[in-house]
Amino acid sequence: MPFAPAPVDPGNALVYLSSVIKYWLLIAIALLDYGSVFSQPNLPTKHKSVIYRVQQVDSSYIKEATGVIFRDKNMFFLITNKHVVETNTGGISDSLVLLMNSVTKKGETISTSNRRSIYLKRPGNVFYFLPSLTGIDLILIALGMNNSNISKVDTVYSISDSTILSIDDIYKLLDKNLVFTAVGYPGKGFSLSERTPEYIWGDYLGIVGDYITLNVPAQPGNSGSPVLVRKNQSYYFIGIVAKVDTVKKISYAIPSSYIKECFKKFFEYIDKR
Repeated sequence: MPFAPAPVDPGNALVYLSSVIKYWLLIAIALLDYGSVFSQPNLPTKHKSVIYRVQQVDSSYIKEATGVIFRDKNMFFLITNKHVVETNTGGISDSLVLLMNSVTKKGETISTSNRRSIYLKRPGNVFYFLPSLTGIDLILIALGMNNSNISKVDTVYSISDSTILSIDDIYKLLDKNLVFTAVGYPGKGFSLSERTPEYIWGDYLGIVGDYITLNVPAQPGNSGSPVLVRKNQSYYFIGIVAKVDTVKKISYAIPSSYIKECFKKFFEYIDKR
């Protein structure tokens, strides 16, 4: 950010005025390009409406997190972190709650108090898939076909090369001159009140193991949040938040390319239907 111009000789008012105009012009450009605490780049509705608030309800606790809904042909499914649906004993919960989205008259996506129970397993059946690669904190939950309340094409990501990029294409976007964010529902305790997806823009820090690291101050409720990068006024989905360091304000994201790689058998099954 440029420094304020130093005062000049009052007799040279034209030079002083020119320096002031240049100073504020540079600030305006910086705000438009990168955002600030006062002005953050606004995400298009498409990238907000795919994000859902999820709750894992157990007898002794409630966990809130974030999930992303995708579509492949007529099949809908939710991607979030495996730890979101794990019980205290390390197993997978029987169900979770999806808080449905709505769009206001102003076109803003909100998470409502309208709750939908999603079964992960029932006697003799399971409706989730775990990653084929060990150590990847993701889970895919099948939502069925032709969901009337989430079936609009523009409200879900598709399993296409334009949505889920290859790892090589993701690496090309890991530029420290670009801005990144994790969009979701940071933890505020159990609540059924209406909320809008929250996001703060930050910078790419580097690769740590399998993770993309960002200085985005995410919170535990951001588990499962999609990570987006902004380039030339376009937005690209490059990862899913898996863990956060609230002290150092660092988010760790699994590259989104792992979705196709980890759940290959699921997509092969869909293609055969």
